[in-house]
Amino acid sequence: MVYSHQQKRSTIRYGSMIAICMAIATGCAGSMGTTARSMLTSVRDSKDPNARYQAYVKLGKPRTYDNTEQMVESIAELSKRLADGKEPAISRAVICRSLGELNRPEARTALLKALDDEDDEVRAEAARAIGKVGQPEDAVLLARMMTIDTTYNGRLAAAEGLSNLKPKDPRIMISLAENLNHDDPAIRLASYRALKQITGADPGSDTDSWHDYLAKNFEGYTADNLVAKKTSKPVGSPSDHAVLPAGLPGATGQIPFMPGQAPSVPASGVVKP
Repeated sequence: MVYSHQQKRSTIRYGSMIAICMAIATGCAGSMGTTARSMLTSVRDSKDPNARYQAYVKLGKPRTYDNTEQMVESIAELSKRLADGKEPAISRAVICRSLGELNRPEARTALLKALDDEDDEVRAEAARAIGKVGQPEDAVLLARMMTIDTTYNGRLAAAEGLSNLKPKDPRIMISLAENLNHDDPAIRLASYRALKQITGADPGSDTDSWHDYLAKNFEGYTADNLVAKKTSKPVGSPSDHAVLPAGLPGATGQIPFMPGQAPSVPASGVVKP
């Protein structure tokens, strides 16, 4: 059969429209929807790590759920995905964040395990989340992380978690007070903020002032359990003026932001399969 030029153009246009409609239909079929059930389905069935990542983000929003049962089911699935360690690090980190945002105790076990994750961003998000869903005894683990974690963000996240847990253990308070002498100004700032948030007081910016205050006002905190009282001035840093709050040595009084304080995992992102 011989087609005229006009017939060929019509056939091409018709074929193009069919292709566009098929692409749109495929895209719609692949979307995860807006309900908790559809997002959980995406987490369980999708082969695309980017689709799962987006589902993990959305499942961290309490308004996604119609009832507590849905939320608990979601936490169980997220905890399982976090514990098996098969997801990319950025997805494991956002799972930790979502579990913290849901603020349910069912997430605690998986988050405690994530404190030992090989990826520093995962550990940091787990520490922040433990501050929201953890128990008072978890403060010891966060204090340990604040001391030995090899990354800047991890140590700051541990201090943030401690601030939210508000521990009553004198050993934790000693650790925070001693960190006011830390060489890193950001660690000094994080410890200072944690002490103020936990106690609701502000006796000063130096270690000795906090030791004296805590010994008088904090049960179990006595001179006998102090490791060492350091009176030397903390080592200076070119970044001191950028991070120190008003009242700390060398402060300018304004803090536009604290390094590492912004969320370390984007609200959205692309994950390589």
